[in-house]
Amino acid sequence: ILSIRPDLVRKEHLHTSYPECYQTTRYLDFSGRVSVGWRTRDVTATGAVGDSTQATPEDGERWFSHVTQETYRVFQ
Repeated sequence: ILSIRPDLVRKEHLHTSYPECYQTTRYLDFSGRVSVGWRTRDVTATGAVGDSTQATPEDGERWFSHVTQETYRVFQ
């Protein structure tokens, strides 16, 4: 959103939020028994995961571009 509609970003609400179960790992790990299909609100109070205080419009543009390209690839 920061890259396409920065006027919608309320910077006073940015925060860092990681699920407790992933405090000691860098990435989500699906190698063991996993129940897939959770919503982020199931693992954090805010429903967000990560550190939004470090977000930049450039990172958002890269992320948006990657996601749209991969979504297109899936549906080709």
